[in-house]
Amino acid sequence: MAKHREQESFTFFRKVDSLYKKYHFFFPELTENYKILLKNARKKSHINEALSFANTLHEIEKINIEDRHYLFTQFEVERINIEYASITQRYKDIFAALMTVSIFLLILTIKVYLKKKPEKTYNVVLAGVGADELGPDVSPPKWTLSTEIRNRIRKNLQEFEDEKEFLKPNLSLKKIAIRVGTNPNYLSSYINTEKEMHFNRYISELRIKYIAELLAKDPIAAHQKTEVLAKLCGIASRSNFLKLFSEIYGMSLQEYQHQCREKFAANDRF
Repeated sequence: MAKHREQESFTFFRKVDSLYKKYHFFFPELTENYKILLKNARKKSHINEALSFANTLHEIEKINIEDRHYLFTQFEVERINIEYASITQRYKDIFAALMTVSIFLLILTIKVYLKKKPEKTYNVVLAGVGADELGPDVSPPKWTLSTEIRNRIRKNLQEFEDEKEFLKPNLSLKKIAIRVGTNPNYLSSYINTEKEMHFNRYISELRIKYIAELLAKDPIAAHQKTEVLAKLCGIASRSNFLKLFSEIYGMSLQEYQHQCREKFAANDRF
């Protein structure tokens, strides 16, 4: 084609077409082959050829999409399994030590509290206040965020959402607070006031919305198993995933997938 030898070029293009029809085999790079054949057939008003090339082009593009999605799913599931195994092993290694330290700190805290409590009660009684009037030692913190802090959290949290980082498994308030450049208390306060929901609900809605959009766009995803979809969005529990989906979208996952499959089937018929 580049040397303007069109007749010879189309001989090879048609050879590619005949090989595909005979063996149903092709390279993704040869998709352009059918676009050229289709354009030429339309230009010469060869209706039958144009329809044939258009159908074949549709077939191979669909196969390309299926192959890419299959490979992505396999790689993603494998990555999740590796990460999960690594995290599980790490937690097994440190669990005993963590429990020992936690128990030690709890005992130490109780001893310190019991030692100081009588002193505090005694001092208050001396001041003329009955011990039964003592309130809690610490009032619940009330976080009032400055405009600067609020804007920084808003900007970094939007980047967190845009980059789909909520799909990572085992997220925590502390991890995301570090990601957005703040502390857990500030982040929790921001989500409660700006998003009008608690942290766990915020992450769950992001994950479920991602899966719902994937199902609506990708015909392959509409046939995927629940376990695969749950892992793709970072939710470890199958039952929790199904419960969240029903709560957020007002229908079961199976109903939603069925609707998506019907839509794709209608588009294919069209």
